[in-house]
Amino acid sequence: MAARKRKRKTGIFKSLLIRLTVWIVTLSVLGGTALFFWTDYQIREKFNKQLWDIPVHIYSSPFEIYPGLTGSADLLQKRLLGLGYRRVGQARGVGEFSAADGSMTLITRPFEFWDGPQPARAVNIQLSGGRIHSIEDRDSGAKVSLLRLKPHLIGSLSQSTHQDRYLVRLDDMPRLLLETLLAVEDRRFVKHWGVDPWAIIRAAWANFRAGRIVQGGSTLTQQLVKNVYGRDDRTYTRKFLEATTALVLEYRLDKRQILEAYCNEVFLGQDGKRAIHGFGLGSQHLFGRPVAELNANEIAQLIGMIKAPSSYNPWRNPVDAKKRRAVILGLMQDKNLISRIDYERYLNADLQLRSDEHRTRRPFSSFVDVVFRQLSDRLDSEDLKSSALSVFTTMDMEVQRAAQAALSGELTAIEKTAGLPPGSLEGGVVALQPDSGEILALVGSRNSYVGTFNRTLSARRPVGSLVKPVIYLTAFMNSKSWTLGSVVSDRPVTYNIKGSANWSPKNYDEEFLGNITVLDALAQSRNVPAVKVGMKIGVKQVAENLRKLGAPVSAPVYPSILLGALELSPIEVAQMYQVLANSGFKADLRTIFAITADSRAIGRATSSRVEAVMPSDKTYLTLYGLQEAVRNGTGSGLLNTFSPALNLAGKTGTTDDFRDSWFVGMSGNILAVVWVGRDDNKPTGLTGATGAMRVWASMMNQVNLQALNLHSGGNIQFVEIDLDSGLRATSGCERVGRIPFLAGTAPKRNASCR
Repeated sequence: MAARKRKRKTGIFKSLLIRLTVWIVTLSVLGGTALFFWTDYQIREKFNKQLWDIPVHIYSSPFEIYPGLTGSADLLQKRLLGLGYRRVGQARGVGEFSAADGSMTLITRPFEFWDGPQPARAVNIQLSGGRIHSIEDRDSGAKVSLLRLKPHLIGSLSQSTHQDRYLVRLDDMPRLLLETLLAVEDRRFVKHWGVDPWAIIRAAWANFRAGRIVQGGSTLTQQLVKNVYGRDDRTYTRKFLEATTALVLEYRLDKRQILEAYCNEVFLGQDGKRAIHGFGLGSQHLFGRPVAELNANEIAQLIGMIKAPSSYNPWRNPVDAKKRRAVILGLMQDKNLISRIDYERYLNADLQLRSDEHRTRRPFSSFVDVVFRQLSDRLDSEDLKSSALSVFTTMDMEVQRAAQAALSGELTAIEKTAGLPPGSLEGGVVALQPDSGEILALVGSRNSYVGTFNRTLSARRPVGSLVKPVIYLTAFMNSKSWTLGSVVSDRPVTYNIKGSANWSPKNYDEEFLGNITVLDALAQSRNVPAVKVGMKIGVKQVAENLRKLGAPVSAPVYPSILLGALELSPIEVAQMYQVLANSGFKADLRTIFAITADSRAIGRATSSRVEAVMPSDKTYLTLYGLQEAVRNGTGSGLLNTFSPALNLAGKTGTTDDFRDSWFVGMSGNILAVVWVGRDDNKPTGLTGATGAMRVWASMMNQVNLQALNLHSGGNIQFVEIDLDSGLRATSGCERVGRIPFLAGTAPKRNASCR
């Protein structure tokens, strides 16, 4: 009886166990099937659509080489090295050049420009007399009229995240990089199905022997899953989901697709707020050249960073970075990927890093600020998220680097000579082509870091004497009686201003010169004559012309505007003076030349909108006065650095209590505005000549300037006049000047000189 009861209970237990097992198996199958399809759906959604939010890539203006281009062999080599080209004994590969006496061999990089693809090309360049004499295709011997080099990548940023990457196809990756990657990160990549049990066992044994975690068992596929889906929590659930997703990913994609995705997704550290993803951008960030051109030394550095990008950051931790590189080089030799000779050569070599990058430093961030503002005005948000969006800008790397070096270096030197606290001075620079309005360089701070205040755009400061040329231009426009030879009184005067206290303007030196010509008054930047002329022609007329030139002058206006009681940013000043430098024609300032999406041009700015806002003949007179300021006036210090043959024009600006130092200078091909001051608005003790003009001279001394030759258009005649009376000079006159006049406005009476 008892035996039957036990048998019955056993049967019931077995039945329940079988049912439970069936339910568990059924639920597991259903759950596993659901997990598979859910994971498969997630992968298809992620990989069939846009896997990454592709950043907008911003490029400088390309460097163009052509017969007749001025510049020595040393300058040409400097430009090539700045573009990341390697100098070698004999150029054989893309991105290399070799140089001998008077000649150079160069192999350019392929690149997708706005007007189509340009393949790599090997050329021979002959130089003679400080210029390029000829360019020949090395293979065909054909003459080359123009060689356009791949531009600098000056900035890139996602519109929705702080990630950044530069997509590269697997076929464009160096074979050595791929082989080294697999040897270091996943030796059985081509054999496993996304999860490698042998790697897990090997890692577990290594960790057990070490008594700590020294090795991981994740495959490249699992690492890709973790990077793409952002699963950083260290839990068994996360590991299980990661492994499951890796298995499904291997089912959906082939090995080449997975490897290419990994190479473009791998995290390689931070550059300020910007996360560096992928070998393409990592190569540019670290070495300043495309990943396809990396040598074994650089590849070892790059692969070594994957394990711990922060710990092996070569700028922050160079010693640890070299140790990690040595480990990778050793593995490369063990796997016969490099020779013993290369191993020993690279083992003791210095870290090869680009010279103009350092951690969070972004030397072109101020310029990129302007690009993004103008880009947002031209494209909507959907266009900005378009894949492979490339923006080609007007930046001239030679001018940009000169501006950055001059602002940083000169402000430090000025602080020492003026006895100012180190780091107390700040500044902004904008340089442009006067005829087109293309911005060649823009610097918003002495320290160009991401997030620094862009003073060129946003610092609106009183402009002081920069208004004076507009006063005299307005006078020339309003009456034929006003000329450069007109005599104006530089004597004390008091104005009764309705509703305000009496106003007695003074000169900066608190002296008075008596009667002087308008030419001398402008060249020497005399305050009192400028006020007297402005009051006679009308303050409102001066304000209206300032608006036409691009200065945002609000109403009502007061007489103090005649002495620069007007706050403008450096870029607004640049727009105003662009019109003067361009014979009265206004071209909107721009930074964007062309835009492409997926290598297809979607926007091209062949020229700025240009309109005549000032009469060219009156503008000619104003420009001549600014040239006189350099020849014999407040800008004459430039002649210590530059040849008089350049015919430079310039205008200094100094505000009350020496708080702001301005200088606007122009040659035939470049107009540049410099502001120097303190963010706390305290006095600096600097005039326009002792502060901003020093920065301008240092910058322009590093670039190729062309002479500023004014074109009169046939309506100008030069007449010798007596500078004391403003009448035609005679033989007895001591102070004589040859001055331009509009036809019919020159004095007819002779001076009575004895």
